[in-house]
Amino acid sequence: MHQDYESNNGPTRVVSTKLLKKLLRAPDNEFCFMIQFEDSVKADRQKAQDWGALKGHPAEQLLLKYKNVVFRAHLLAVPPTRETDIKAEIELVDDASVARKQFRLSEDMKTAIREWTREMLEASIICRSKSPYSAPTFCVNKAVGWRIVHDFRGINAKIRLPATPVPRKEDIFDAMRNGKMFSSMNLLWGFFQVSLREQDIPYTAFSTPDGLFALLVTPMGLSCSPAAFNRLIQNVFADQKSFCQAYFDDLFVFTPSDDVDGHLAALEKVLERCKNEQLYVKLSKCTFCARDTMPRRLYRRRRHSHGSRQGSCDQTVATSPNEA
Repeated sequence: MHQDYESNNGPTRVVSTKLLKKLLRAPDNEFCFMIQFEDSVKADRQKAQDWGALKGHPAEQLLLKYKNVVFRAHLLAVPPTRETDIKAEIELVDDASVARKQFRLSEDMKTAIREWTREMLEASIICRSKSPYSAPTFCVNKAVGWRIVHDFRGINAKIRLPATPVPRKEDIFDAMRNGKMFSSMNLLWGFFQVSLREQDIPYTAFSTPDGLFALLVTPMGLSCSPAAFNRLIQNVFADQKSFCQAYFDDLFVFTPSDDVDGHLAALEKVLERCKNEQLYVKLSKCTFCARDTMPRRLYRRRRHSHGSRQGSCDQTVATSPNEA
């Protein structure tokens, strides 16, 4: 029970969704209110991890070399034609269109969706559409702001999924088991960095307060998107698996010694590959030159295949020069 505030009617309480619904139906309740906490450890960490926070970090000079080249805050436009040219494909079991009604939205959600739509139009990631398909759009409140989400469940039920192998977390841990120094990087806007086959664009149509739009890139929330994204990433870094492992939009660089120069050399090879393939990274979700720490983004709780022993990977990683 949360009792930081005492009113005339008793202490405040944190209740479950089920109990809240019950309270709302009770005839003797005059009112109730919700308090939404915007700050979190994750939000503070992401806000703190910027170029200023890397001042004096062992990797600072190397990372500055790729500032605004690999490390970007926004995508430039529709993904380019790469050396590893893989496009997402949407194959349906039939041709019957699916158009679902838009959900009701609060004014704050409408404002957030309009702002997101404007940004995506400017980045050439979406376009206006006359498609017979339509998925509703809504917002999820995250620690660092609204996340725009499209409900593709209607069309997902009709998609024929490709049999693409998904990397196992356990195998990635095994590959990195001899690592002594680690860096982890998160690709900016993940799936949006993968091109979508032109004839499949109408399937991605979604509704907004300003009309119907469609995605020109691989959509988040579409059941076939992870497979397409994984094919691209695994192919791009196929020859670097001895020091770089990828799990969807997360890249993990590891080296078997505490030698910083050796680790930076491996990190530079990965960054150079990102540059050549025009893959972009979000700095606020990166960790560099962390010693003896498995990447926490990959696994919160590691289960060993032998015995009942468990080890936790939920550890503090290096996000500042003093922690490296």
